[in-house]
Amino acid sequence: MNPLLIYRAAADLHRRAAELVDEQEITVEEAAALGERADAASFEALRGKIHVLREPLVVQWQRMEAIARVLEASGELAELLDSAIARVAPLVGYLPFARDTLQLLRGLGTALDVACAQQITSLCTPESPEPVMRMSHLKDLDSRQLHEFHLMFADDWVRGLVDKHPGLLILEHPEDGLVAFLPADPQAGDPVSLEDVETVTTYVPGVGSADPQSWSTHIERTSQLARAVGGDSAGGIVWLGRHTPSNLINGLQREPATRAGKQLSELHAELHRRAPEQRRVTVGFSYGAAIASEAALHQGLHSDDLLLLGSPGSGAAHAGELKLYGDHPCVHVMTSPGDPITLINGPNHAEGPHGTDPTHPSFGAQVHDPGVTGDHGSYFEDEGFYAAVEEALRTSRSASGRS
Repeated sequence: MNPLLIYRAAADLHRRAAELVDEQEITVEEAAALGERADAASFEALRGKIHVLREPLVVQWQRMEAIARVLEASGELAELLDSAIARVAPLVGYLPFARDTLQLLRGLGTALDVACAQQITSLCTPESPEPVMRMSHLKDLDSRQLHEFHLMFADDWVRGLVDKHPGLLILEHPEDGLVAFLPADPQAGDPVSLEDVETVTTYVPGVGSADPQSWSTHIERTSQLARAVGGDSAGGIVWLGRHTPSNLINGLQREPATRAGKQLSELHAELHRRAPEQRRVTVGFSYGAAIASEAALHQGLHSDDLLLLGSPGSGAAHAGELKLYGDHPCVHVMTSPGDPITLINGPNHAEGPHGTDPTHPSFGAQVHDPGVTGDHGSYFEDEGFYAAVEEALRTSRSASGRS
């Protein structure tokens, strides 16, 4: 962004807005002059007509002034960024952190450009559209630039999550949730981006995950799952909220899972577009397993492996109906013998509110020992579970020819 050009555009808008005000005043004065030669009824009719014609001009003036203020604020920020870049650029080659800092500053510039354009578009639209927050709408921004863009709009809670979890990058931040990338090993020395890793594991949690109070826990689980699936050099994506029911009673409804599944499918399609060679694994837990299953059943899922963990059921009658777009795709299932989720489908694995029990042999999925025997909340509390995930996905990886 060129600050000088931005300031010129803002000044031009202020000038044109002032001209619009002058034209309105002239129109009112001319109407008053005509009113002196007209009868009372005609004058009132004329004044009403002038008011109707003047209203959109007032709106236009307000819009022009608002856009000018957006440009001025963007110009000030662009000046600060240019100044910082000018100071950091000569240090590249001398200080180890200078190159990463320079890249970050340039990413901020790109994010600022997008944010400015989005705000102006919103102001120019009679009815403001839904804010652009999805990766598929911001195709030109890489994961770090997406993070800087969303951070400008993030609330204190999300900013606190970023501070608490090193390496966390916000990919999407709609009003009803959060999608973020994080490295499998957050303590690794160099910053890791979504584009840097060969394997990405998307974790879709269940009921209650729309509550921001639970997000930190799900972020930690995502990191552990990513490490189990792809090792320390892999990465994970935590997919939070997105129409997830707040309690177990509402969790019996399939419609929210179908709606959320469409969004999950769209996210994975964008991930594939950005990095078609990446290995992708999706882990759906509890209601999240229903969401992932709905995504694969209806739209299809760009994922090499799908793990349904503690699943309440699948809308598919057979694993073959779940469309996974990957090399040698495979549907995996894990459910602890002590998990009461099995009661939803009854003692004979009959069809429940979310469909077929995927642990039943007739479903045709790869059923694995989860490494735990406890209840619905026991999976993530036991290292045996992560070892079981590693073993299951290692077998799948070997079958697909990946190392």
